[in-house]
Amino acid sequence: MISAALKIGRRSQCQVQSFPTQNACQWRDRRWVERIARALAERRFCLYTQEVVSLTTLDPKRYCEILVRLTDDEGQVIPASAFLPVAERRGLMGEIDRWVMAAVFDLLSESSQKIRDTYRFAINLSGATFYDRNYWQWVEEELTQRELTPDRLCFEIPESTILENLQAAADAIAQLQIRGYYVTVDRVGSQCRTLDYLTYLCIDYLKIADSFVNNIADDPTDLAIVEMIHCVGQLLGLQTIAKGVESEAAFRAIKALEVDYAQGCYLTRPHLLQTQFLG
Repeated sequence: MISAALKIGRRSQCQVQSFPTQNACQWRDRRWVERIARALAERRFCLYTQEVVSLTTLDPKRYCEILVRLTDDEGQVIPASAFLPVAERRGLMGEIDRWVMAAVFDLLSESSQKIRDTYRFAINLSGATFYDRNYWQWVEEELTQRELTPDRLCFEIPESTILENLQAAADAIAQLQIRGYYVTVDRVGSQCRTLDYLTYLCIDYLKIADSFVNNIADDPTDLAIVEMIHCVGQLLGLQTIAKGVESEAAFRAIKALEVDYAQGCYLTRPHLLQTQFLG
């Protein structure tokens, strides 16, 4: 079986790099913690959505990933990659995850029946929230109060979170499936492991890491890794999603492999959630 480690081993080079000092990193983290706390207090977070396009399957619900952004003092929209790593390190993800979920609940409550019947919204979860019983109790209470069903929601769990404690992750995912939620393993292949861990999980989708999809048309190793992940998904009865389709060449390669879904700006760009679904 081809491993993602092949790619890293082939590309690794001895390079002299300069890294920021520990004090500089701590200072930057503190600045971001202040900005995140202010954004939560002043409701400066906003949600975007990006649709995952079906290529081979007729799914009764269209898959839309929820993307969180932060608006700064100048009104600039800051991508999640700039602040979520700090939030993870500093224990702020629980508050952000709950804010995101509350905003999605509001959307579902305010949107038309047609929207609720057409779309399934995928929410990214941090490791801390994934295992937080209070969070799940709150989610269940909100669903009941708003008269919503769990099948409208899909939770994306990073591969790294699952591999930290496979047994605990398998148990938690099984509980989500029993309750009626959909589950996606996100960034599949990014942890340089074989995929045998997937046999222990009761899931619905595999989302292939975008690091393999971006250059799939030009890199035979990337192509082989994506094909391998898709084949494993097929054997396990799972739907595969290629994340990071940013060019026509990548789209053609993904389509030739008969991957089930594709996601990327070549197909659909992220849109502000309120504008997309509430006008």
